Amino acid sequence: MPPVEPASGPVFREIPSDTRAVMHQYWSHLFFLHWIERPERLESLLPPGLTLDVHQGISHVGIVGFLMEAVRPRGLPPMPWLSYFRELNVRLYVRDRHGLPGVYFLSLDCDRAIAVWIARTFFSLPYRHASMEFGATSED
Repeated sequence: MPPVEPASGPVFREIPSDTRAVMHQYWSHLFFLHWIERPERLESLLPPGLTLDVHQGISHVGIVGFLMEAVRPRGLPPMPWLSYFRELNVRLYVRDRHGLPGVYFLSLDCDRAIAVWIARTFFSLPYRHASMEFGATSED
């Protein structure tokens, strides 16, 4: 495959002025792993209306892991038994039928069962409950 050239710049979307945050959350200890894949190997994974975001004939699959902290509905305080958990997702970078960029999740895994239930029930997000461990190292 040819070498990947950097993008010419970020893509920004206008946020409607009447949009208000529904949830608040912080991400920490993130890691991003990406690998190059031929688009024809991934296209069948997408629902109608989405296409892969392809650059110079290649697409990317991402694995992203992080700690979710202080997740809560707008105006409420975080709850220790609900608002802190680990998440891991597998994603494809896509464009919608208008050409706007986005992320399509192949997998959304979380280690807090109640958070999975809330995400699935109230936000129609395809989270799955998973056992996960987290470890971090630091250099002094």
